Amino acid sequence: MRIIQHSYRLKFQQTEELIEILSKEDRIRKYLEALQNHSPHTLEHSYRVGLLCVDLGLENGFQGREIKLLGYGGLLHDIGKVYIPSKILDKNSFLTSFERELINGHTRLGAEAVEEFEDDLMRIIVGHHEYQINPYPRKGNERRNAKRKEVIERRENNHLVETLTQILAASDFYDALRSERAYQSSKEKEEAERIMLTKYTGNHNYVNQLLMR
Repeated sequence: MRIIQHSYRLKFQQTEELIEILSKEDRIRKYLEALQNHSPHTLEHSYRVGLLCVDLGLENGFQGREIKLLGYGGLLHDIGKVYIPSKILDKNSFLTSFERELINGHTRLGAEAVEEFEDDLMRIIVGHHEYQINPYPRKGNERRNAKRKEVIERRENNHLVETLTQILAASDFYDALRSERAYQSSKEKEEAERIMLTKYTGNHNYVNQLLMR
């Protein structure tokens, strides 16, 4: 993958090195190449989100498998967008309800695309838009019902996946606000903070940590 520039002040020196290593894995590289060919700005966003995920994970004491899951999740969270027409992804005007529905489907498409990976990564990817005021693909009650079923079988793992998903969701939201996009200009930190504290429904400690980067 080509070098992608960013302006974040990462806290850990090994963050960029780890993302570079993960992005060169054969099974990861093929997805990133697909993103590059279909939507270069989505690839750039995914790389930055991967950096933020890993850096936040390290700050919050995660290591080993969990850090890799965060790295994979950041790099691949939007892989489902390769199945959505570029003219919709790059549209610089309001989306129709049909176009919005197509884009909202990228979380499920992304989870299906990475079936070769472990189930936890699929859960993290499908849930990365569920910690916001208008969550998708699952709403609050639906997500809670799914959690109840998971808790019965995998109580400890359910909490871990929920935490890692919140880190990915916060990182994705923050980079989306702080970066120039086809349909919006980048937000200053103060504005990004106001929006996230209002619309991000996960742990706000992650918002505060992101604002330091």
